[in-house]
Amino acid sequence: MQMPKKIHFPHINPLIIHAIIGVLSGFFLLHPITMVIYWFEFNQTDFTFQNLIQAFSERFFHAFHLHMMPMSFVFIVLGGFTGLGSGLYFRKIRKQGHQIQVQKQQFDEGIQSIIRNGENQHVGFKKSFRYDYRVGNPNKSLEDLIVRSIAGFMNANGGILVIGVDYDGQITGLADDYFSLGKKDRKGFEQRLMRVIGTKLGSDLSLLVRAAFHEINNREICSVHIEKANRPVYVRERENTVFYLRTGNVTKPLNTRETVEYLKANSKNF
Repeated sequence: MQMPKKIHFPHINPLIIHAIIGVLSGFFLLHPITMVIYWFEFNQTDFTFQNLIQAFSERFFHAFHLHMMPMSFVFIVLGGFTGLGSGLYFRKIRKQGHQIQVQKQQFDEGIQSIIRNGENQHVGFKKSFRYDYRVGNPNKSLEDLIVRSIAGFMNANGGILVIGVDYDGQITGLADDYFSLGKKDRKGFEQRLMRVIGTKLGSDLSLLVRAAFHEINNREICSVHIEKANRPVYVRERENTVFYLRTGNVTKPLNTRETVEYLKANSKNF
């Protein structure tokens, strides 16, 4: 049995569609309604339901008489230009939406490439933000590990910390982290992240951090983009402050002598 052929309708330019809608609106709506409003003002009649019915019966359909065509033409032109303006705006919004979608796709593809290449001087992975997979419960002390990594990148040359990815590149996602938060979504995650950074490192340094979210294999992850700081960054740990530095694919604390030597050697960078 031969299948019926599909009917392909020609693509119509959205500008034309908006212009046609504008023309029809001008002719069938704007002009008649204007005639009704003019009837009320010209006759100085109170606006009541009965008078409204009378105005529609006398003036609304009068707008379509032949001798009213010059006025109708004015509203047709007005409606057409309005429709064109609406069409141009719609096309601009749709173009911007397409560009955002393309950028998001490229961004997601870029983060997948980063994950495949593994950890290095400028890239680090963290399995979670605050959820402890070993005990199956939230553990706020894990947030300190995130802060240390961020400080290490700030003291080096900046980098990207990907949260929701195991050290071997396996995607764990953020679902458990979300569940442990009061606001269980991206916004709640980002707010908590920035609050922790501001508390542990300083509010000014949170400006050097930007979070972006991606969906890979139906799991969300967060890439934290970290800029190099223009001053030494210390992590507040109880009554001490510790200097962390990203070296190779690890973040390690420096003792006092190592910190002094590093800052002396890199004084021009701070």
